Amino acid sequence: MYEWTTPADGHKEVFFRNMLSFAKDDVEPLLSEIAVLQREREQQRNKGNAAAAWIGSLWWFLGMLWVVARLLARLPKGMYSVAHMDTFFLLVDDRYGKGPQGRVGQHNRALKEGADEWDRPSRRSRAVTYMLFAVLKVIGRVGGWKVWKEEYTPERLRNVARSMH
Repeated sequence: MYEWTTPADGHKEVFFRNMLSFAKDDVEPLLSEIAVLQREREQQRNKGNAAAAWIGSLWWFLGMLWVVARLLARLPKGMYSVAHMDTFFLLVDDRYGKGPQGRVGQHNRALKEGADEWDRPSRRSRAVTYMLFAVLKVIGRVGGWKVWKEEYTPERLRNVARSMH
């Protein structure tokens, strides 16, 4: 993976390598658990017993809730890398569905007319995003989280990764 954006300072490459490692290490195992839950549910349904099918569906539902809860618990660790990026990444945006004057339903017209003011996030969106990132940075520092994983970062990008703290 190589960075093709401007400026080519390596920050985005480190970020994407670590986001992909987050997906591989933290999300992929949960996806395999979903497949197991689905397979067990189908086995219960194929027994031909309504009670077994109902129990299988209930077990599948509870298992899915558990997987989603564990994914949500892991998400802040993944976002910790985002908080150290040199690119503005908006977590909260209050512009969706609104036009340039803040009227609901004017979204498509605003895009066609190229409304410059509408393209900028509001102060409230930026303030909430920066506040969430600041809280995440404190929690991550206290929790000993890593901004980047050494095993997924090539030697040529290690200095860039160290500068992201």
